[in-house]
Amino acid sequence: MNEWLRWRIPAECELRRELKVIAGLMAGALVFSLFFLTCYSDWHARLYMSRGTDRILMPGAVMPQFDEVYAGNRTQLGFAVALLCMAVIAARYYMLHRQGGSRSDYLMRRLPDRWEYARRCVTLPLLGALAVIAEFIIVTLIYFAVYALVTPEVCLPAGWQDGLWRVILCWR
Repeated sequence: MNEWLRWRIPAECELRRELKVIAGLMAGALVFSLFFLTCYSDWHARLYMSRGTDRILMPGAVMPQFDEVYAGNRTQLGFAVALLCMAVIAARYYMLHRQGGSRSDYLMRRLPDRWEYARRCVTLPLLGALAVIAEFIIVTLIYFAVYALVTPEVCLPAGWQDGLWRVILCWR
């Protein structure tokens, strides 16, 4: 796999370093998404009132829809930034081929495989973008499980299951 990827990036780039950059972007997006837990805990605390040392569920308290809690702190912003960075990486790869005296972009265009130039510039950022999208979906599913399992059943709003699809499909 490493050899396959090595032939899908510009010659000036080191594969290990590029993979570390992509992993760092994904880790940053994950850490930024953890703010969901603080937002959720704030909403969850509003469901209860204190009587002495006891916490009692307030009558009629309803948790907001999942997409409101999720988007309330823009949890997905880190994933959007990571996707934008993948586009920047692809643009950087195109520019690396145009740098220097040899202008390898001219050579790449003369190769028998006319897609080699684009393949070397887009493959790794595209795979990174797919990994970020997969990470977004997995993290969203985990946060939805937290929302569904930790929120008292009587406090879940009507149609609470639809919030997951609004987050994933609408990127809200």
